[in-house]
Amino acid sequence: MGPVILEGLREGALLLVHSAPIIYTLEDHLRFALRFRPIFEAHAAGSVRLAVSPITSSECWPAR
Repeated sequence: MGPVILEGLREGALLLVHSAPIIYTLEDHLRFALRFRPIFEAHAAGSVRLAVSPITSSECWPAR
């Protein structure tokens, strides 16, 4: 299982990201963080936009 390929997406495409890729990346999971890294790198570069559902938001960033 290789990295997610974003080739072919238009500039500024909106990607809906679920909990798992965010958690794998935040926890630097040995196997899966690398798979989802291109999504977050593309977002950091400004070439895609990310959206999350309220459920994902509550799972990844619980209230303190």
